[in-house]
Amino acid sequence: MKLNLGSGVYQIAGYENLDGKFGNSIYPLEYREVDEIRASHVLEHFSQDESIEVLGHWVDCLKVGGILKVAVPDFDDLIRRKNLGEQLNFEGIIMGGQTDELDYHKSLWTLGKLRFIMENLGLVDICTWQSEIPDCAAYNFSLNLMGVKA
Repeated sequence: MKLNLGSGVYQIAGYENLDGKFGNSIYPLEYREVDEIRASHVLEHFSQDESIEVLGHWVDCLKVGGILKVAVPDFDDLIRRKNLGEQLNFEGIIMGGQTDELDYHKSLWTLGKLRFIMENLGLVDICTWQSEIPDCAAYNFSLNLMGVKA
């Protein structure tokens, strides 16, 4: 079983595609012994404290050897891009599009922070990953890390 959390319109064949906008819950999950959880640009919608609980819950839902893939806006990279004068909607990327009650960001993410939390949750072999679809995880400012449940 593979889960694509925050799928939006980007459904992936072979995955259970879940999104709050379609009435699905991505936390808590009712699934156990999951092979892979792919969470693209949803973690930042949880508060700083709750996001750690969410990550821990997702790890608990994985079977041993299962993979957690997380993609979030990379705050450090956004600052770098802003300082270079790139023209992006920085406020929208950092704070969310705010088009509805689900579209607000409540936490910021950096490589060091996400890696530290993933390691402390017992994930190993942590590395970057590339999105296989043109969703938010494919943005050039997306921080994509994956780890394996030991």
